[in-house]
Amino acid sequence: MNQFKIKKVKGGLTMFNKKGVSAIIATVLLILITIATVTIVWTVVVPMVQNNLGQAESFTDCIYAAEQFQVLENENACYSLSGNTITFKIPTKMGGKDFNFYGLSYATNFRTVEGGYSTVYEESFSGKITDSTNLPSSGGSKIISIQETLANQGNQLVDSSIDFSLTVLTKRGDKESSCGDTTKTITLSACPVV
Repeated sequence: MNQFKIKKVKGGLTMFNKKGVSAIIATVLLILITIATVTIVWTVVVPMVQNNLGQAESFTDCIYAAEQFQVLENENACYSLSGNTITFKIPTKMGGKDFNFYGLSYATNFRTVEGGYSTVYEESFSGKITDSTNLPSSGGSKIISIQETLANQGNQLVDSSIDFSLTVLTKRGDKESSCGDTTKTITLSACPVV
């Protein structure tokens, strides 16, 4: 039997030494705990899962990019130097599977020397190609042409070849991703004089 001390107070009875929590208070506490748990899950876990799903989609695009994008190194990949302008020509080919192809990023560095002088200049270029007219279409091939202006006075290359890297870029919505595993570094030699 429960033992209660009941004290009569003006306006009602008050109980002391009650052991346990009433059913109403327990129900209210359970509802508050449930609301707090849902709030934590909604604000922490859901964004984390959405972010991971976005990364998985980008990863899938990069896997397709590695399969679909090719640099045709043995088909006249070359550079030409005219004054202080250098042009890179890279033959590429794209498979027929769509993978949210957005463009390419490129990077290169090389040394030049001004004719008759011994001063050697370091040149390096990097950038993005996102203009679809300069990119291979799905199932097609394209010679990508990139023109850059030398920053220094050099008008002759010190080495006879240039290493040139291309990396596929993908885009889903507003999120652009660089597929590092697709980076292809090729060696460019001088274009044949026509």
